[in-house]
Amino acid sequence: MIEINDYRLELAKTFDVDYTINSMKEDLIEAVKRITDGKGADKVISANPSTACASTKYLTHVLPLSKINEGIQLTKSGEAIKVVLLPNE
Repeated sequence: MIEINDYRLELAKTFDVDYTINSMKEDLIEAVKRITDGKGADKVISANPSTACASTKYLTHVLPLSKINEGIQLTKSGEAIKVVLLPNE
């Protein structure tokens, strides 16, 4: 989990998160490379309260949060470039 709030990072650890990174305190790209032995992230999930990210040109699917598994499958299969999950739908 990547976050700028230390309290949220500590809370995330109670949910068995494998890694936490405070991107205000360490270089995000370097931290991900260190964790992945230099490979980088294969997939990234951006979980934020704003739907502003839905306006980007790479957005291919918008789904309700209840269809999170479908969204993950879309990215795994390569059918989707960017999937946005809306929590209130």
